[in-house]
Amino acid sequence: MQPPTQLLLASQLLLALLLVLLPPAAQPFCQPFCPAPNSARPAPLRSWLKTGRVPPSSPSPPSASPPPAPSFYNITLPRSPGLSWRTDLSFRYVSVSAVDPGGPAAGTRVRKGDQLAAVAGESVVGLDFDGAMQAFGRLPSDAGRMELTLFAGSKEEMLAELGEGGGEARSEYTVEVLRKGKAPLSLKAAPGANLRSLLTDNGVQVYRSVARVTNCKGKQLCGTCIVDVREGGGGTNRKSVDEESTLRTNPGSYRLSCVTFVYGDLVVETFPEVEASQWTR
Repeated sequence: MQPPTQLLLASQLLLALLLVLLPPAAQPFCQPFCPAPNSARPAPLRSWLKTGRVPPSSPSPPSASPPPAPSFYNITLPRSPGLSWRTDLSFRYVSVSAVDPGGPAAGTRVRKGDQLAAVAGESVVGLDFDGAMQAFGRLPSDAGRMELTLFAGSKEEMLAELGEGGGEARSEYTVEVLRKGKAPLSLKAAPGANLRSLLTDNGVQVYRSVARVTNCKGKQLCGTCIVDVREGGGGTNRKSVDEESTLRTNPGSYRLSCVTFVYGDLVVETFPEVEASQWTR
């Protein structure tokens, strides 16, 4: 009568465990019943089971070559280069977000993070995403290849390399605030500063009437912190769909200060002309 399969498997597992744990002198008795002789077991595994030490890891792969020094370079690629693009939070300064490993740019010096400086000799430094993409659209329709100028390095390094010609990188910007019946106020803002926070932290009121009590405290819910960016609107982030909808009946320079961020010198007017429904809602 054949023993049950479960019993046979349990016996083999027990013998295999004894083979590992027993001293060498006591192991020969179970070898005829084991699936493989003791010498066939991997030494690192047996050593780990006996000593508690982790088996030695495999050698680490060689590290990637260091990135090149910050510099401009030109490269000619097919019209579809296998590159993806992105911008910074101001929606300006286009850079490489990804290189398709199977695309034409793979294997070239183009790297993720390189800044796009020019398309076929036309500078796109500082343009928003749409403006930079329009430069690609102006290429001749029959052009199968194109020349790109890129910068290997960060946006700040590129601007520093360009100097005055490309707008020197700055650590702060000036926001001039125009208030009815009061003298203009000049404030300093770090790149990316929230406009509402900058104004309210410096004692500038952005709410009218009952909205001074009922506002959402900058949580982007009430739509009552309206300002007019009189100058320097290109030095802010692009309006979102929600902001566009909220301000659809106002001039294009009107912004909700709670969702506006500073990326350049601005002239801002508080309490611009709006309908009563916009500051009581």
